[in-house]
Amino acid sequence: MGNSIKSAVLSAARREFHVFGHIFTSFLALYGYCTLETALKEAGLPRKLSPMDLLEEFSKVYIVTDGEQEIISEIPRKVAELDKLLGIDVFPKMMRSYGFEFWYCLGFRN
Repeated sequence: MGNSIKSAVLSAARREFHVFGHIFTSFLALYGYCTLETALKEAGLPRKLSPMDLLEEFSKVYIVTDGEQEIISEIPRKVAELDKLLGIDVFPKMMRSYGFEFWYCLGFRN
């Protein structure tokens, strides 16, 4: 009987931690959403883009790492313009190669 009480108390404690973790994660998501919404409003873009649309646009950019250096995939023009309009400077200095715009991160940022 003592073991069942002990396991019930531990189970309740686990549930409390799960609920706390869920609430904390939801808070972080809401904070990020509101931060993006504020940045869009300041840039005058709230009617054109939602924070979810902004995240979808920025998700088109990938970073490839070979262990020593990171190479950022080609940045779509729309994403580069959004980065500039919002003034968030997510991407490092741009390097041009063969007429295409490629962004490289060689371990340093401007």
